[in-house]
Amino acid sequence: MNYLNFLIQLLHLEVLGAIFDFQYPNIQYFLQASNIFKFFKRYPFKTFKSM
Repeated sequence: MNYLNFLIQLLHLEVLGAIFDFQYPNIQYFLQASNIFKFFKRYPFKTFKSM
């Protein structure tokens, strides 16, 4: 996984967050936080340092 893929993933999360913000403002923050948490669990910080 390279840095560009990482940025695309983050952008994807932001877009999903914006959609949920529009439709369901109350749960958007919870969903976005849990998505980012899962993302960093899957790709630990060590992988970004080695890029």
